[in-house]
Amino acid sequence: MTPAPDLHAEKRKASRAIAAASALALLLLTATTSASAQSRSSEANDAGNSASIEGSWIFKIDVSLAQKPIGAFDSLISFAAGGIVVTTPSVPPLSIYYGGWKQTTADSFNTVLYNFAPDSNGNGVVLLRLNLRLHLTGRNDLAGTGGRSTCDLRGENCVDDPVVFQFTGKHVVVTD
Repeated sequence: MTPAPDLHAEKRKASRAIAAASALALLLLTATTSASAQSRSSEANDAGNSASIEGSWIFKIDVSLAQKPIGAFDSLISFAAGGIVVTTPSVPPLSIYYGGWKQTTADSFNTVLYNFAPDSNGNGVVLLRLNLRLHLTGRNDLAGTGGRSTCDLRGENCVDDPVVFQFTGKHVVVTD
């Protein structure tokens, strides 16, 4: 008689495989984004064009509720050409947010990011949405604010959260 499969072990294996694939995808996106951004940034600076957020950044994020600080964390965030953005926070659950960005003025940008929030079994039951408004404060520095919403699994019927974010960011610069 064949023993019954251990469903929890199978779920753990599947979760590990998904996490590994996600990490690899993020690594590949970051590598191509960084190379593309460095090239474009150099071209833009040489031509005197407007600033760009393309590339990778390290954010320091302060979280508030009812105008009272409730926590802080860091995040890696990468902005790719074509409006693609990916981020991962330094706090649990360590997960990847995917989204888009667009330039609104010469030095200002809007970003929206989504992530599935799981139930106790690990199944995505809602989408968390982050809306960020940011502006460049220097060649390799930025600052901004943001908010969070909870949406259905299609990213619709969103309800705003009272949590707000303030952040600063440093551009990841490749040195010789």
